[in-house]
Formats: sequence, C-alpha cells, structure tokens
Amino acid sequence: MTTISEYKKKEKIFIKAYLKNGYDRKKAAMDAGYPAEVAKQAAYKILKSSRIKSILTRHTKDVEKRLEVTFGWKLEILKDCVEKSMAGETNEKNLPDVGNAVKSIAEMNKMQGHYSPEKIMTTTVEADPDKELAKDLLEKYKKDF
Repeated sequence: MTTISEYKKKEKIFIKAYLKNGYDRKKAAMDAGYPAEVAKQAAYKILKSSRIKSILTRHTKDVEKRLEVTFGWKLEILKDCVEKSMAGETNEKNLPDVGNAVKSIAEMNKMQGHYSPEKIMTTTVEADPDKELAKDLLEKYKKDF
C-alpha cells in the first residue's frame, strides 16, 4: 500500500516528467514508478486532481510570462498567418495556402471565445382570452419598427 508521502513524491516526479516529456502522460507515470500496465490510468487519476491542475496551470502561465507568449502575441502570429495566406503567398504546390488561413481564423475564434455556447432565454406567456383587453394592451405597448 502506498503511503500519502510516497504518493506525493510520485506526483512530483510525475509532474516534472510530464512537463519534460512534452505532456506524455503514460511515460510520465512510468517515470514516477507506476507499472506500464497501469500507467495510463494512474496518469489520468493524477491529472484529474484539482491540485495538480492548478500546479500545471501555474507552470504554464509562468512559462508564458518568461517567454512573453501572451494572448495578444498569439493572436498577432495567427493574424500574420492569415494575412500572408490572403496576400497570395503560396505553399509547396505553388497554390495560395487558404487552408492555413482558415485554420488560423478558427484558432483565433476559439481563443476569443466565439465558439462558447450561447445563452438563450425563453419565456412562456399566457394570453388573456379577452380579445378587447389584448387589443388595448397591444395598442398601448406597440412599438414602431
């Protein structure tokens, strides 16, 4: 049975290996001492932890800050890709690289939250069967369009 301190030690080794190995979950788990047969499951369990997620998020932000890889910088790079593609620069087949422009625009949309679910509110209103009252209310609250 693994003690809490052994488990935390394995987590530390896992995190370092995970970042070093380019986010290879299974290899990181094996480096942390998990057998190959259960490495994927162990990695999944470790990465599900809110504490581990927090550590990885903090690390990513630190790296971005040190490298000056900001949100704005990423958008600028993608914008440059779109502009080069639209300006007629060609790919290896000497054709405009429209696919690259489309992929760049799609990535920009994701980054800016354009694919976020829309919130739609619906309401149900019961109408009064009194036609005269309904007609009066419509006239009173009528808007000119």
